[in-house]
Amino acid sequence: MEHTKVFEDFKRDFNFQSELSDSIAILEGGKGFRAKFIALLADIFQIAEADSDIISDATESLHTATLVHDDVIDNAQMRRGKTSLNNVIDNKKSILLGDYYLAKTIQKISELNRVELVHSISAVLSSLVEGEWLQAGITKADWSMDTYKQVAIHKTGSIFSWCLQSVLTVKFGNLENELIDKIGNDIGLLFQIVDDFLDFKGEDKTLLADLKNGNINYFLLKMKEMNLSVDEAEIKASLSKTLKIVEVEIAQLKVTILNDFIKLLKLSEVELHSQEREAKFNFFLEQLASRYKN
Repeated sequence: MEHTKVFEDFKRDFNFQSELSDSIAILEGGKGFRAKFIALLADIFQIAEADSDIISDATESLHTATLVHDDVIDNAQMRRGKTSLNNVIDNKKSILLGDYYLAKTIQKISELNRVELVHSISAVLSSLVEGEWLQAGITKADWSMDTYKQVAIHKTGSIFSWCLQSVLTVKFGNLENELIDKIGNDIGLLFQIVDDFLDFKGEDKTLLADLKNGNINYFLLKMKEMNLSVDEAEIKASLSKTLKIVEVEIAQLKVTILNDFIKLLKLSEVELHSQEREAKFNFFLEQLASRYKN
């Protein structure tokens, strides 16, 4: 489910400007893996569709806010192959739109009448800012796998963790277990590694934008570790060698995530393990991890 409801709210709440339609529609697009993740969890843990829709709307609204704000921070020119919103309207209005989506996030979550979820989404917002702050201070000399993973956990893993936590909270109450954050953070890391590969294919980002802009990127870090050239003229050869190593790491990460999810299903507070649920979750991981092959 995409966050079309929040888009419609924006048009209703403001004097909607028609020239914004295409650019805001760009924000509404994407592959929707977070929404798919929530739908999967709702199915596995058997929560009501209405509750699942609220969580999905809130998550996609939050994600949209980060996209708008990130494009302003990065002075981005393009978003998914089209002119980014900050280049259609000025930065001030882009920031206000991002703030609007953040407000809608809290508003949607409050509909679940669970104050613990409002508290937890506040922690996610803090984590997102910390991740962006950390990334903003990184130079090429500061690149390391540890820093990369910190940024991925803050900016991507925190949202996936909240998706899982919110569904579990609706189903079981305030369930706390370290597996929840571990699963979400590892999914976020997997998502980011695959997303970084797309930078080399020119999908969803400008081709080689990370290399040209000096952004942190998993594959560039791997090339550095393997003493491979990152010169643009030689990048294809380096990428081919790196991908063989990273594909093994992706496979190992998928196994780790699946095994942790099985442990979660087997917890005494949950007791919902079945081969069918295991297979559904594994299928999602396969879809997530195989994006670079498309």
